[in-house]
Amino acid sequence: SEAMNGRIGVTSKYGEGSDFYFSVPQEIVEDIPGLVVEDAANKYAYVLNKSDMMIDKFVEEIRGLGVSGRAIRSLNEFAASGKKDFLFFEDIDYGAEIKSFLDGHKDVTGVILVNFDSAFTAKQDNLLVMRRPQTTLNLVALLNGQEMAHRKRDTESEFRIDYTAPDARILIVDDNAINVTIAEGLLKPIKAECTGALSGREALDRLKREDFDLVLMDHMMPELDGIETTRLIRSDIERAKDIPVIALTANVLEGVKDMFLKEGMCDFIAKPVDLKDMITKVKKWLPESKVIPKTEAELNAEAADEVCKETESGDNAAGRAVWFKGLDNENAIKGLGSPELFAKIVEEYYRSGKSRYDGIKTAYDAGDWKDYTIKVHALKSSSRQIGAVELGDMAAELEKAGNAQDIDYISGHTGAVLDAFDELLFGLSGYFSDEGISGEELLSITSKELEQLTEELSEACDSLDMDAMEAVKDKLKGYAFPESAADTLAKLYRAIDDVDTETSVEYIKELKNHI
Repeated sequence: SEAMNGRIGVTSKYGEGSDFYFSVPQEIVEDIPGLVVEDAANKYAYVLNKSDMMIDKFVEEIRGLGVSGRAIRSLNEFAASGKKDFLFFEDIDYGAEIKSFLDGHKDVTGVILVNFDSAFTAKQDNLLVMRRPQTTLNLVALLNGQEMAHRKRDTESEFRIDYTAPDARILIVDDNAINVTIAEGLLKPIKAECTGALSGREALDRLKREDFDLVLMDHMMPELDGIETTRLIRSDIERAKDIPVIALTANVLEGVKDMFLKEGMCDFIAKPVDLKDMITKVKKWLPESKVIPKTEAELNAEAADEVCKETESGDNAAGRAVWFKGLDNENAIKGLGSPELFAKIVEEYYRSGKSRYDGIKTAYDAGDWKDYTIKVHALKSSSRQIGAVELGDMAAELEKAGNAQDIDYISGHTGAVLDAFDELLFGLSGYFSDEGISGEELLSITSKELEQLTEELSEACDSLDMDAMEAVKDKLKGYAFPESAADTLAKLYRAIDDVDTETSVEYIKELKNHI
């Protein structure tokens, strides 16, 4: 850099990080653009998208190239401009409606945005394929009626789930039900039996009664955290003292693995959890006898099936996730491994949102900084997992402040984080029914009604009548409960789902304390 009359340097601040920079002076030899859209004044671009950020970026880009354009929310808003019209849209939106539109508007050129290594091929004459990343070079080529060359799918280098473990039992310990669901969803392809525990204490109770092959343990939990729970497993539960325990943690600083190993854990998986990391670590620590390798024929058949799915036109909309406004949908789906799991996690995030919002506010108002830190930590990891990156980063700063007891920072920024959380939940409300969420139109349960349901559940548990247990759960969902009962209700519902009769009775009795 200095040999070219430039400069190079670094600025660093302990505990925050470093900035490296360089500059090189250059002259403009010729100010004629290297990328030119031919006949730009007579071209018009529509973008069909639900993301304001993507729309603004696209419109700014095409206008910079001299092409007029605008965003539309549905095909009903399309109106021929009198110029050469282009319609840009995401692959997730490519279904029967867009196919029919392009068939009926042969003068419109459709442009579908797909992943860089996607096997998708266009089967309509007026459809071009634009592969991520969305570059200016790529955009200019398409507006000039050309497609950029791309590499074919390299199946040898792709991650493949090469085993199943149908006889393995895995205990997932996390006080956040969303994280339990995520782990269960990621492990679904290996067919292992997964059981959730929503606290360290519940995990200890299960390990005393049941045999598991592996424990996935959240690091930060109220009452007993992951490290304390692991210590008690090693010291107090003879049947589980040698069971592998993998930490689930958003703390991936240098030396953290050594800390977990010292405390009796065998490994860790970083949050937000990634499919490849989860599947690889679980395979490493499961008993070898429980891991069944897939044959080459099975792997090839699965790969061929995936290619077929990508090449299909997308008529099967039920198999696709909703593209949620305000979220980094693409990267979230990539980390979770499937759009179906992503949609399920976003719904759980929304449905538990009010309870978690109130939990943060209650801890803040009470000055309970330990509980506050745990709750903003949970907001950080769950927000990042669904692609709410900015909110996750804001919550991360509050977590740092909570750990440092920086009350001034907490006081100055909690309101903004809660506002951002509330805004996100409001934005997601348009995608989900409010059934079973607010309780505003439900009648509050009385002590007598709860006592009756407690008797019904106890009888169902005594006779191991799973249908009757499920019926009690459905009846409970028909009543409104105080916000303070949210955690107990979540634990009760999970216990019923797991047919954990003893725990189910304990939790429904605990509900009396909230009525």
